[in-house]
Amino acid sequence: MPDKELTEIKQLSNSFSTGGEGSNFENHVQASFLILMMSGCFAPCLPTYPIEKIKLQGKMDGYETDDFIVWVKEPIRNTSFKLLSQVKRTIAVTNSNVAFSDSIIAAWKDFNNSEKFNKNCDSIAIITGALSATDIKNVLWILEHARASENEVDFHNRMELEYFNAPKAKEKLEVFKYHIAKSNKGVKPSEGELHQFLKRLWILQYDLGNEEGVALSLLHSIIAFFNNDYKIIRAIFARAVQIVQIGNKSSAVIKKEDLPPDFIEYFDKKKTITQPKSIITQDEIISENVDYTELVKINEVGLLNFIGYWDEHYEADIKVVESIANLDYSRITEISSKILTITDSPISLKNKVWKISDRLELFKLFGARVIDVDLERMKDVCVSVFKEISPELELDASKRSAAPLYGITKIYSDKLKDGLSDGLAIIGNNPDVLENCDFL
Repeated sequence: MPDKELTEIKQLSNSFSTGGEGSNFENHVQASFLILMMSGCFAPCLPTYPIEKIKLQGKMDGYETDDFIVWVKEPIRNTSFKLLSQVKRTIAVTNSNVAFSDSIIAAWKDFNNSEKFNKNCDSIAIITGALSATDIKNVLWILEHARASENEVDFHNRMELEYFNAPKAKEKLEVFKYHIAKSNKGVKPSEGELHQFLKRLWILQYDLGNEEGVALSLLHSIIAFFNNDYKIIRAIFARAVQIVQIGNKSSAVIKKEDLPPDFIEYFDKKKTITQPKSIITQDEIISENVDYTELVKINEVGLLNFIGYWDEHYEADIKVVESIANLDYSRITEISSKILTITDSPISLKNKVWKISDRLELFKLFGARVIDVDLERMKDVCVSVFKEISPELELDASKRSAAPLYGITKIYSDKLKDGLSDGLAIIGNNPDVLENCDFL
């Protein structure tokens, strides 16, 4: 980042109090979501999917809850979810509070606009500073139990149980009904409508808008993950504030790729944390040095890697390997023996126990060759293996450690179960590698 530009940003970071208190708070909240998007973190009140874009001042697009709208996208099915956000520096959940009234009326209109809001997956947030103790105890209780209730009858019953609900919950619920009726020609919502609305409504407390605060500290910590230069962390957040301030003027849609290049570049530089050599595993050493030129010619390695471990002392282990590789075991032995001869081979054999090392690297190497039918075989095998109940449990607790002496043995080896568990974890944490599968 150029020195001149950095100086300008630092000057901006020392001017947080410039402008109205409400707009300052709004800009800081918007900037916090920008930081979440740039750092790959997640938005509140939505599924933990990457933030795709942020729309500032959505009124021109037909939103009533319009300070900003956040979209997240599920990366496999490309399904989008959005959060409509209204920012108010202070609110009180009363009949007379204008800020709360405006927010609820806007939220109710958006909630009933099927072109703008999906009642099954979208959410609405009123973002504010500190709530009163009464509102924290009662209003947040109402929203929490609206989401926890099975239906409007369950929700109504919770509200009626004096020993169960918060002391002023019923009174606060009437406030919601009052403001909804104001936007509904004086007609209060039905029990079902109210329940569904409250399920999708959130009231979030942010201590932003000042020089210090818990939320700001957490945002600074996220920023610090990308760079060791702690001198510019506050300046980067100030730059984010500057970006949303400018974007508000034109109701901008903010996407990563459309932001200033130097701002994008900053968040591309993840801080490298070096693991001490004293605790680097042998598998990790192999992954840095192995030449897999010969290995990539053997397609079956990718399927055997799903298993990771198997023990030839167990007939059921052999059947599992045959099932996943879709080959006779004689052929599997032939292939595995060939791999053993490769320099720095990731496959080893000791006392009839086969082990595959460097499994994540192999998964990335062979993942594109895996198809849905391979995963189906993996699934069927895992269901069979993991539903086995340990036979030693049939014995008294005092005898279980001596189960083999009583002729009781497991069908599958513990090694196989460990290997399959690790295989499932690798698949679950790296689904994008399986680019030719539609299993999710």
